[in-house]
Amino acid sequence: MQGGGAGTQVVANLHVTLPGSFARERDLFVPRDDMLRTLEAAAGGAARVHKCDFRALAAALAGDAVYANLLCLGFAYQKALIPVPEWAIHKVIQDNYPPHEAQGNALAFEWHQILKSPDYSGFT
Repeated sequence: MQGGGAGTQVVANLHVTLPGSFARERDLFVPRDDMLRTLEAAAGGAARVHKCDFRALAAALAGDAVYANLLCLGFAYQKALIPVPEWAIHKVIQDNYPPHEAQGNALAFEWHQILKSPDYSGFT
């Protein structure tokens, strides 16, 4: 893995989803901590890796973990790590989801406003 430049930052979801092969390999182990250390080394230090269990956070905020990816995207956007305007992200959501799903995903993306509050401490 290359990287570690002055601007390299990572937003990492701490939730680990086991692959389908887990059904055949009962002793399968996913080395989350090793993967995080690899990301930290590639990014140039632990301070450049923003970690959160976005699945648990989405379930707590919306009652459904399906919003984890858009919540993560919103967090990255709030950290100025996404080089596109907010309106463009909303357009992609509107263009690629049916209306009932677009509304929930747009809201999940907007939660970045809540997450930047100094009162929220779910990130490391």
